[in-house]
Amino acid sequence: MTVLSESKRFFLSHNGADKDLVREVAKGLEAANRTVFFDEWSIEYGESIPGAISTALEKFDAMILFWSKKSSASAWVREEFQAAVSKFVESDSRAFVVVKLDRTEIPALVAHRKWINGGEGDPERIVAALIGGRDHNHFPSNPAEDESSLVSELAQTKLSFEQFKRDLQRKSEIREAEKTDLLFRDE
Repeated sequence: MTVLSESKRFFLSHNGADKDLVREVAKGLEAANRTVFFDEWSIEYGESIPGAISTALEKFDAMILFWSKKSSASAWVREEFQAAVSKFVESDSRAFVVVKLDRTEIPALVAHRKWINGGEGDPERIVAALIGGRDHNHFPSNPAEDESSLVSELAQTKLSFEQFKRDLQRKSEIREAEKTDLLFRDE
């Protein structure tokens, strides 16, 4: 597989819900002298959308899949992903990278690949990772690092849940005491 930092032509696959972030990434890549296929810039009015996408997938050397809950449910993104799998995943001259925007599970066919954590929504950091910059403090790019943050988040959630249970128990005890108090008053 080609080294991502050597790639000059980037195909950006995304869902419309993520378009604002992807647009900023596209601008950053163009500012870094990379050619970008970004649907709203790259497809002319009247042009066949599937035809333009197919042509771009043939010409571009890096497929960047912006992965989120919305994109995982998108028929267009799924079509682009399926087309790219045959062209990019097994190629020695092309790069395939996932930019993970939330905790949605990455497709099994590419889950083993190192991915970029784009969950912070910072286009500059995403661009830096795509063109070869490394900012490991902001890009836990492997599942083990992500798992560590999940464990921390889970611990916080567990503490919050334990507090919730204690509060609920206290409220229940107060209600019981109030009921008992009312019973004795009625007698």
